[in-house]
Amino acid sequence: MKNKGLTILELLISMFIFIVIIGAVYFTYIKLLKGFKSESAKVETQIEKLVGTELIRLDLEHIGYGISSDETALITEWDSTNKELTLRSTLNNTREETIGWILIDCSGGGGCTAVSKSLPAVDRDYYVFYIDAIDKISKGKGEISIDTGGNISFKTTSPTGGSERFIGFPITQEVYDDTANGCNTGYCNIIDYALSNSNLIDRCNPNTYNLLRRVGEEAINNTGGEPLLNCVADYTVTFDLDTDNDGTIDTYGYTLPATDTDGDGIDNDEIRNQLKRINFYILIQEGRKQNDFTFTNVVSCGGGTCINGIDVDLVLPADYQNYNWKVIKISVKPMDL
Repeated sequence: MKNKGLTILELLISMFIFIVIIGAVYFTYIKLLKGFKSESAKVETQIEKLVGTELIRLDLEHIGYGISSDETALITEWDSTNKELTLRSTLNNTREETIGWILIDCSGGGGCTAVSKSLPAVDRDYYVFYIDAIDKISKGKGEISIDTGGNISFKTTSPTGGSERFIGFPITQEVYDDTANGCNTGYCNIIDYALSNSNLIDRCNPNTYNLLRRVGEEAINNTGGEPLLNCVADYTVTFDLDTDNDGTIDTYGYTLPATDTDGDGIDNDEIRNQLKRINFYILIQEGRKQNDFTFTNVVSCGGGTCINGIDVDLVLPADYQNYNWKVIKISVKPMDL
């Protein structure tokens, strides 16, 4: 019997099947690759959110920390028009030298001694801002030194007057030197959160912003700042208040940190008495642009387009449709009011 080869028809059919298989494999590969890139971008966003939101939480939690009772600069301010949140405390959570406190007793007549302290390091100098331990009035600034055994000595004149018992809060040298002091009466860090559309990363919708954290001179001059979160479409802040001082929240989602109860403008006493919780909302892009995806969870708001399903309106940017958007809510009870 003679051997018989493939006919043209059989060859064409075989080639067709081969092409179909290769096409299916290629299509699957491209789909998996796109999915991998999309998931990688989402993971990147998730990591960024974890770091950024934790720092925001810490800043909100410590507003008013180390601020004297006679301070006139508000411990927190929210400019809803320019989307700028201002916070004041002696603590800067990214600077170790501002962490902690020291309790000083100068009542014995033989100089001042450190009764108790909580400072992160020894064998170093600290710049400190003093307040009276009883009435919390500002008592100036000074410099102290801690040796390897934890013993404290005063490099400048120790505080005097009042109850003769003082709390010293570490501050940065820039605050101590008055080149980056955020307070009027005493000494403190000033921290601002603001939006900027400069230096966006490639994956961001071009109509989004970086959420900047500005500290010290940057906050005072509204310049510079470190991008804390990328691809932010919008953010807003609200305050939950106890306006009748009965210990329970009676005003939710207020746009100011307190109500003016005496007619002379909001002051720190009113903020300390009324403010029970700060709510920080961020509308952020998750992942990269996806041409085969359409975001639909939207509502109309004030002539714009907002995201649906939250208790505040956050505005979506232009050309939002092919991006996935997520709302982050950070709700914090300040510890140091």
